[in-house]
Amino acid sequence: MTSREAMAYDNQKLIQHLGGITANLEAVLLTAESFAEESVDAFVSEKYSCMGKVIGIYRDLLVGLNCQTREEIEDIFKNTFSDLNVQLAVEDLLGTEQKWNSFLHKVDAQLKSATGVDFRMLELGDDVPSDVPLIHVNTGDTTSLKRYLGSKNTLLVMLRHFA
Repeated sequence: MTSREAMAYDNQKLIQHLGGITANLEAVLLTAESFAEESVDAFVSEKYSCMGKVIGIYRDLLVGLNCQTREEIEDIFKNTFSDLNVQLAVEDLLGTEQKWNSFLHKVDAQLKSATGVDFRMLELGDDVPSDVPLIHVNTGDTTSLKRYLGSKNTLLVMLRHFA
């Protein structure tokens, strides 16, 4: 096999892998959108865990490309972007990721509208507002972050997790 044939083969594997990843992300997104369409409240309080599958999908993306970071994945994209079919596969993946972002922003907006709470994105190093409402998932009891933590100085790591 010539180096050009080997590169074409690798590109074909990349295209197939990206296609599978994109299809899986789309499938989970359709499920999440369906749940949220029925009831955003029920989705956020009970059915959000369907999105946990995305963690495994991205793990498959990383493992399948033998990468540890998103930067390494993007380097692969850059190195193979001369192939039109790779470009299309990458654009499909990025388009699906944009659909996910739009969906999550829509859910956040609907929650803000329903609760009056502004769900702004925090950046690394931001102070967390102490009036953030916390809801116990099992009992439905509510409290504020300030009340929960008390007056202690605390380093708080917040993750948006769906599983």
